[in-house]
Amino acid sequence: MKTKPNVKPKRLKFNKFTGEFKPHVVPEGMLLIVDTREQLPLFTPPPQGLVITRDTLHNGDYSLRGFEDKIAVERKGVSDFLTYITVERERTQKKLDRMKSFDFKALVIEEDEDMLYFASPYSAVSPEAIRQSLVSMQIRYGLHLYMSSDRRKIERVVLDWFIKYFNVKREAQ
Repeated sequence: MKTKPNVKPKRLKFNKFTGEFKPHVVPEGMLLIVDTREQLPLFTPPPQGLVITRDTLHNGDYSLRGFEDKIAVERKGVSDFLTYITVERERTQKKLDRMKSFDFKALVIEEDEDMLYFASPYSAVSPEAIRQSLVSMQIRYGLHLYMSSDRRKIERVVLDWFIKYFNVKREAQ
């Protein structure tokens, strides 16, 4: 029986990620709507090529002109989120029921997941109740979820969603 020489497999070389992505290429004709009630809106200042308008949205804090009944992103800080799942739970469920038919709906929470569970020393909401609310929203309503305390990352993810959605819809026409 022949034995193979002890040969180390070649290691693949990968470029190291620097933490930076290429700038977004905003498609012509894409108009981002920010709800007029949004107090600390994302995209201030807007990236190059992004056209933003303020308008009243019935669902979410962000959407696209012409697709207001198809795509929505809701942004919450920690205290707003805790209110969203406790005091305003019924209202939240009605809002999510209205968006069930949307192609894409998402919730962005401006906090890192670990810190969200330690939400507030003044809150009686348990980490388990927070976790179960998040899981329920994802499963019952098909809600996409993103959490980060870094606004730049949030803006990148939200803009990625809107650009991809707009491009996919434009391809279908």
